Amino acid sequence: MPHLQAAFSDREFLEKEDRDLIKHLGLRFKGPNGWPMFRSYRPGYLPWFLTRAEARFLIHALSQVLDVAKRVRDDPNPIQPVGRVEKGGRWVRVAHEEEAQLVWEDQVWRIQRPKREFPAIVVDSGLLELLKHVQRSDLDLEVDLLLTPGRIVKPAQRPLSVYVFMIADSNSGFILGADAMTAEQSLMTMHAEIPNALVKALLQNQVVPVRLLVRSKFLRGLLRNLTQSLNIELRHVDELPSIDEAAAFMKESMLGGKL
Repeated sequence: MPHLQAAFSDREFLEKEDRDLIKHLGLRFKGPNGWPMFRSYRPGYLPWFLTRAEARFLIHALSQVLDVAKRVRDDPNPIQPVGRVEKGGRWVRVAHEEEAQLVWEDQVWRIQRPKREFPAIVVDSGLLELLKHVQRSDLDLEVDLLLTPGRIVKPAQRPLSVYVFMIADSNSGFILGADAMTAEQSLMTMHAEIPNALVKALLQNQVVPVRLLVRSKFLRGLLRNLTQSLNIELRHVDELPSIDEAAAFMKESMLGGKL
């Protein structure tokens, strides 16, 4: 979820840039959860330092947090002038400009939950035709898209998160595919690659399962058309034990520097 974050953390979780800035400003902090940390979150990337524009925006947000916190502390009904926040309503602070100054006021907005958008998916027709001639098996395959501890770092740029699209035999635990992916272009572009990644993995292993097991509704939506065209049952489940076991080993290996 894209957002800006202001948090208080332990010193050990700060980066060198954070500590250098604190030292440069002549500030002193100590104790657990006593060190301020500011981060920018964008889909497909690891948390990163704020840009100048993000820092200005966060300053406004924090100033309004202080305003609201004081009123909530001192007044049992701090938003009475703008009415009751009913179910589905959100109390927000809204700014407008008067004589080159920002003036803030209370408003109640009804904010609809955004609908999940699916990317335009084009499956390689040649590969799909080849797969239709592969003999069907009685396998149940687990599929999932996992966020790993890995990162891709380029100088002076946000570190990219590394995802893995994994396919595992539900009975034996054998891994049929583990494709590393990033959202360098966009999350939508990365998601659009998943059906083709599945087709390539199935072709490489010369297997067409009787069913695919997924626990993500979004992944189920991505794969629905493909599985229908191949007459594969697409089943939603709560757990994927074979993938979870492989993912735990992969995470331990990456954090231990073995991968």
